[in-house]
Amino acid sequence: MEPTKNLFLRFLQYLYDVINRQGLIRRGVLGMTLYMTFTATEWAQHFADVSNRPGMEVAAIIAAATAPLMALQAAAFKHYLESRQENDK
Repeated sequence: MEPTKNLFLRFLQYLYDVINRQGLIRRGVLGMTLYMTFTATEWAQHFADVSNRPGMEVAAIIAAATAPLMALQAAAFKHYLESRQENDK
């Protein structure tokens, strides 16, 4: 049982090293937030086109819906740059 366990642990270590070296997680997080931004922008454009509310209300609703996403995107991009610098050392 011990050789199988060691082989499995070595495989997990190798997998972790590949994921860490290539930056797959940080790139995935950044890509996902960019996709979320794209879909939120599409939604905002559609909402602005079909809404019958006054312009200021539409702008307030769009800002309220997209502001948290923009904060998430800023944090994800900052983390991406910081983790990239740490990996380059």
